[in-house]
Amino acid sequence: MNKQNTKGNSIPYSEIEDFKKSDLAQFALNNYGYEIDKKGSSKTLTRLEKIGNHSEWMVIRRNPSTEHETFYNQNNQKGTIYDLIQQKQGLNFREAHFTHYNSNVVESSKLEVSKEATNINAATRKKYLSYEALTDTRYLENRGIEKETLQAAEFKGRVFNKEVTMQSGAKFKNTAFPVYKFNNNTIGANGTHNGLELHNFNFKGAAVGSVKSGAVWISNPNADKAIERITITESPIDALSKWQVKDKKEGKNELYIATVGPVSEENTKTINRIVKNHPQAQIIDATDNDITGDRYSVQLKNAFGNKENRITENAVNVKPIIREGLGGISIELNHGKEGAAADVKNIENAYQRAIKNSGLNAANYPISIEQNNTNKTTVEIQHPNTRADWKVSNELTTKIVGAENVKTDKAFLKDWTQDSEVSKGVFKNTPDFKLEDIQRGNAPNHINLTNELKTAIKGHIQPLKVNRKAITQDMQV
Repeated sequence: MNKQNTKGNSIPYSEIEDFKKSDLAQFALNNYGYEIDKKGSSKTLTRLEKIGNHSEWMVIRRNPSTEHETFYNQNNQKGTIYDLIQQKQGLNFREAHFTHYNSNVVESSKLEVSKEATNINAATRKKYLSYEALTDTRYLENRGIEKETLQAAEFKGRVFNKEVTMQSGAKFKNTAFPVYKFNNNTIGANGTHNGLELHNFNFKGAAVGSVKSGAVWISNPNADKAIERITITESPIDALSKWQVKDKKEGKNELYIATVGPVSEENTKTINRIVKNHPQAQIIDATDNDITGDRYSVQLKNAFGNKENRITENAVNVKPIIREGLGGISIELNHGKEGAAADVKNIENAYQRAIKNSGLNAANYPISIEQNNTNKTTVEIQHPNTRADWKVSNELTTKIVGAENVKTDKAFLKDWTQDSEVSKGVFKNTPDFKLEDIQRGNAPNHINLTNELKTAIKGHIQPLKVNRKAITQDMQV
């Protein structure tokens, strides 16, 4: 699982065969943000679509002669699980095997959980999803997480280790985050987890036996006090990082929820059920500060909108869309025979105001209206797939569904973990222009510009500038 430790290790042929025969559909669901297209699937094939981008798909079949699970996709690419990993992550064959094999294959043929299972019995949980106390914190500390954070009451019983032994005998101690679904009317009780999200250097995936559909990671707020805020992140490490660099100082009783991957219809249902149990809590959207996070923000606003504040009389459902390189939102109105003319007019007015306020070109925002049947009307607005345009879609979604109760609190960099890392002088994939902003004092207060950080940024950027000058001179020669 640690790509850095794979050199010199031979791969047994039996492991390669096992990996090629493993559940490729479940692997794609767990690792690459796909969902099952039930209408397009059959007994002999499984069709998957990318969440939020249904033009990206793959079909998976089992070869009856070799029993290998194979895929082909919209780009006419095909192959086994190794080919999929190489395409998605840029890993070579050996790296693909040692990074993912153990989490996906070991004993999976004996697993008592089927593809369609939604809950896990105690025997399965004990056999496949056991964990141990958090003693190895090297990975988390490398990601900027302090031991004080890991020992805080807010995260007690929510972060563990899980040691995994590969068939080759190699052992890895991963960081394990238990994920939960509702068990009757409760969620998060010890021993009721539905899976484990495993992280390590150069590795991220689900433990064998995990059923992640609709499951989320949650923190451990003070049960004796009312929850003041519910903060939603994509990764548990983002939640730890946000608390460490910003929220700890505010001292609020806060519940953190991580979707552990893409925001989906299934996990927003689970989150919505939690939110309804705490109507007094402010909802915080802390998904990633990138274009994918912008689409997730549309989904969260739609999930947690308030019908008392929305601009439509009829029930409304807003989804982000990606089609032919364009972004946008699809607004579905469910109405009776009286139609939805007034709602459509309200949406058009809000749409025109949002574009005018943004200063963007209205010609880039085509709107289409289609009455699907006597009870349903769909309004679609498309726009360029840029951050500025998604900002307009988010503002419009807020008005349509009445989501003023959802506050956005994005990181300064890509995510809250990167903010935490940079605060400690670790610059993994951090753009130079962002570091220069921090140097100039243009970063938010949670990135504390100490003398040590100034020196670290200067030492990081200066050699890069020298190298660029040398490269330019070489090109001119």
